[in-house]
Amino acid sequence: QSFFSFNIAAQLLTIALPAVALALFLSRRPGRALRLRMPHLGVLPLVVVLAACLQPAMVMLGEWIQQLYPLSDATVEMQKSVADLFNGAPLLAIFLFVAVTPAICEELAFRGFIQTSLEQRVKPYTAILLTSFFFAVTHGILQQSLNAFFGGIVIGVIAWRTGSILPCML
Repeated sequence: QSFFSFNIAAQLLTIALPAVALALFLSRRPGRALRLRMPHLGVLPLVVVLAACLQPAMVMLGEWIQQLYPLSDATVEMQKSVADLFNGAPLLAIFLFVAVTPAICEELAFRGFIQTSLEQRVKPYTAILLTSFFFAVTHGILQQSLNAFFGGIVIGVIAWRTGSILPCML
């Protein structure tokens, strides 16, 4: 359980906190700089349906990437070690670690602060592509990074079109 607690705290401190701090220090409207506004409520069910529809495509993309660029033996061993930590772990800890914390932290940083800031300087699609690239690089493993890049584009468009990161978190 300390593994999950440590990693959740690390995400909050290294991803979310810097984004929030920068928005507070560099913006007169930090909520706007982070896209923290309620979207039209009709968007939320659509985002859930979109996620459900895109999930099989993202899995297939991941498998295709895996075939083109197989994981190294060391990476496979590392993934097995991490997977072993999930055995017997409380479901709530796993849910917070895998879904909730990354959704909040990554969206505050990437689609919130970074993409919003870039959109003030470049065209929205350029900002979305750059933000998706930065998002992909942080995933560390090439195979995950490629998948994250394409997922980041979809999430970036949602943030731009809705003006909110809340659907992206969902």
